[in-house]
Amino acid sequence: LLTFMSINALMRIHPEAAIEPIAQQLLSSDAEIKFTATNALARILTSNPGKAPKTVITTASSLLKDSNPHTRAAAAKLLGAAKSRDSITDLTAVLADSDVQVQVSVIRALGAIGDKQAVSALIAYGQKLLDQYRKSVAENSKDKTIKQPTLSSELNQLLVLSSSFGLLKEPTSLGLLKQIRTIPTGRIGANQETEVAIAKFGEEAFFDYDKSVEIKSGDWQSISNFAVGLGELATEKGIKAIDEILFQDKFGKLDPRAIPTITQSAAKAKHPNLHKILLDELKADDVIVRATAAEMLGDSRKDEDFEALTSAFMKASADTMNDAKLAIVAAVAKFPKPETAEFLKGILKDPDYLVRRQASELLRFVTSGNQDNAVARVKTGHDSKFYAEVWALTERTKPVYAQLITSKGSLKIEMFTRDSPVTVYNFMQLAKKGFFNGISFHRVVPNFVVQAGDPRGDGNGGPGFQQRCEMNLKPYLRGTVGMALSGKDTGGSQFFICHSPQPHLDGTYTSFGQVVEGMDVVDKIVRGDTIERVVITE
Repeated sequence: LLTFMSINALMRIHPEAAIEPIAQQLLSSDAEIKFTATNALARILTSNPGKAPKTVITTASSLLKDSNPHTRAAAAKLLGAAKSRDSITDLTAVLADSDVQVQVSVIRALGAIGDKQAVSALIAYGQKLLDQYRKSVAENSKDKTIKQPTLSSELNQLLVLSSSFGLLKEPTSLGLLKQIRTIPTGRIGANQETEVAIAKFGEEAFFDYDKSVEIKSGDWQSISNFAVGLGELATEKGIKAIDEILFQDKFGKLDPRAIPTITQSAAKAKHPNLHKILLDELKADDVIVRATAAEMLGDSRKDEDFEALTSAFMKASADTMNDAKLAIVAAVAKFPKPETAEFLKGILKDPDYLVRRQASELLRFVTSGNQDNAVARVKTGHDSKFYAEVWALTERTKPVYAQLITSKGSLKIEMFTRDSPVTVYNFMQLAKKGFFNGISFHRVVPNFVVQAGDPRGDGNGGPGFQQRCEMNLKPYLRGTVGMALSGKDTGGSQFFICHSPQPHLDGTYTSFGQVVEGMDVVDKIVRGDTIERVVITE
């Protein structure tokens, strides 16, 4: 246990000096220690590129044949982080691994290494995946019980493959990328990964598409994805295309959910009128649009922006979500003005505890003073009945299960009623109200997590309340369910399920359940799949 904890502690601070001692555990007879060491080194080498000794590379290459798929996947990640060109042959051989998470890690590693000698193997593998995807879609289309036939699980790997092709920038991969570009919708902007990858080949490649596959009017997700590619281009034609979307309704009336991404792309492309765009968006109705604008204006240091931000805080006071208020407070704190401290002190009276706490923390840097006492107590809005019911969960002798019926099948989660009772209780209540019905998995990162629970669908939505974190000793294993956060005590309805062990998450995100049936379903979930309903069994 001490060895396990020591490795994970070193992983969190990722010093170069930890590489050698952790490397000694790569061939441990304990399978868990071996995986933990391999995973830790992969993360440490990401922060210390080029620091892997030859012996570590050799050992990691041998671990590609380990009996534990998690260790094989971590070994591939390690070799990618080390940018080991000597390992390309060994890695390409593992593309045929029986475990999809290993395959994903190998694809990422070959892209991270950046050597074009891997391209031919990736193209061959990608064409095989694409053929299988098309076959699966054809078969699924015949099955009337399958509601989303195009969301076949091969899509996850094809998108990872696209990102690697973007890193390698080998022209021979462009033909395959263009085929992947319109999957799964049949139109450009279908996925962000391929838009970014093709943009790296230049303007001519990016705009080379038939008008028949142009984005449908009002498809805000495809518009967002396309805009990310335009930001990656950072050309005059790309900026003009951003303007056509923002101001000329090229793809129809713009959904507010697309605007933050488009604005961020405009910033990356160095849009000449970005400042005016941000000031206008600071007055928008949508809270996330205002939050994004505020965050970006925080680096301007202009007096007019200080005034605009402080005025925008008044508008944000009427919001049901606190995203804009938090972004504005953080932005104002960056201005080196005498008025900054006075503004932050005024925020200490805000009714939202999280906003007060942020203002207090920022005042430490602005005034070097401690304002913690001014934050005062949290008004939870809960009564004695709520806490009685939460307490009753901790005393249960029989488990509570959540059955997630998804578009890919059913999975069963055992809830951690004793370790995270408030989180479990809130999840149960949302499920019983039908909150999760029809909500999509808006985020899927293969060999990491699938994430759902956002009614907006853009990663920014919630249930209208936030709950405190409940740190516990439950480790993040394959199938562990955790609460997604945007900061301390910001949990609500968004949750994630781990594809594989993620020890770096231990003690940082509230874990509140474990998949006990249906991990094969989790592995098949693709971005856009939906939760049909959640059934709680007490």
